[in-house]
This record gives sequence, C-alpha cells and structure tokens, in this order.
Amino acid sequence: MERLHFLNVGNGDCSVIEHAPGRVSVIDVCNAAPVGSLEETLNEMMAGLELGVQGNFGQKRLPVNPVSYLEKHEIQSVFRYIQTHPDMDH
Repeated sequence: MERLHFLNVGNGDCSVIEHAPGRVSVIDVCNAAPVGSLEETLNEMMAGLELGVQGNFGQKRLPVNPVSYLEKHEIQSVFRYIQTHPDMDH
C-alpha cells in the first residue's frame, strides 16, 4: 500500500511517496531549518490556541528537514525525484 508524506519545508512543500514495491518518490525538497527556537515557536502557537485563534498556526516556523525525515522513517534510497520549479534552494 502506498504511503504519502507531506512535509513543511519552510517556503514550500516536499512530498514523499512510498510506492507498493518499495520504491520512493520525492517531489521538491529544501534544506529546511527552524527560523527561531522550537520553544519560542511552540509558546507562540499555544498562546494563539488559548486565545481561540483559528487558521494559520505558524506552521511555517516549524519546518522539517527532508533528509532527516527520510532517515528517521528508515527510507534509505530515492528511486525518483521530481523537481516542479527551478528554485535555487533545491
């Protein structure tokens, strides 16, 4: 069964598709790193929740590094990489 992963990488998205035969496709990528400290960002997000804020919870401030994510999920190789646009951060 296929598994889809949608990663927040800051200024964009990265999608990972685990195909049934064990192959992996990655669509776009970025070397994402948190903008501020994790504690500060979580505190701001929690304050928004306590105030009843709906919508954008500042998720862009908690990006995921795609390489670290793949390693964490024991994905050791990528069969197919798809670049959707020519940004210099890819």
